[in-house]
Formats: sequence, C-alpha cells, structure tokens
Amino acid sequence: MGNGEYIDIGDLIEDRRTIPVIFDNGNRISVTYRPALLTMATLDEAAETEEDVPLSESVLKDFCDQVVSWDLSRGGNPIPITAEALRTVPSVILGRVQRAISDDLSKLSGATRPSVTSRRKAS
Repeated sequence: MGNGEYIDIGDLIEDRRTIPVIFDNGNRISVTYRPALLTMATLDEAAETEEDVPLSESVLKDFCDQVVSWDLSRGGNPIPITAEALRTVPSVILGRVQRAISDDLSKLSGATRPSVTSRRKAS
C-alpha cells in the first residue's frame, strides 16, 4: 500500500472460507474454516507434539482451532466443534474435512502444502 497504511494481520487471520466436503455416497456438508490460522509455527508445534500429549488430543485441538462451523448433525442435533464432541465423530469424516481444507489451502497458495494432520503422521 503506497500510502503508508498497513493491513493488520489479525484481520487476515480472522478471514473465513466456506467449502463443500463431498463424501463417496454423494452427501455433502459445508465447512467454514480460517485459512490464515495455519502458520509455520503451527506446523512446527504439530511436528514437536510432546510425548505426554496423545496425538489425538493435539489433532482435535488443531481441528477445533481451524474449523469455525459446519452443518454436520447427529439425529438432527448439530455436532459442536469441540474436542469432546469430535471424539465421537468417525475419523474418516474428520479426515475428509481435513483433506478438503488442505486441498482448498493448496488452491489458495498455488502450491501443495501439508495439512497439520498429515504432517504429524510423517513425523
């Protein structure tokens, strides 16, 4: 910005994107997430998960931080995006959501970037 004004990074971090997540049976959910929340520091922290913290806890925390909302329900009741509620959601569903976010981030950046979850698996 040539006029000396700056954009506050906080405004960018709070940006949200809504994407479809399509399942093999044709069902789809909408997921809103924060694309700018993932930083190099986040990836480093994910790779250095402490020995005494279960990987699942760390993955759920990251998921809850990044995903703002979705329209997934159980028996007509919305499933909240909390670690406690996510423990009851099949991992294949959470994985599909994470993959959709990763794919969307790749499109935004024009490059392939690993999701937090896949980065942990590689460690």
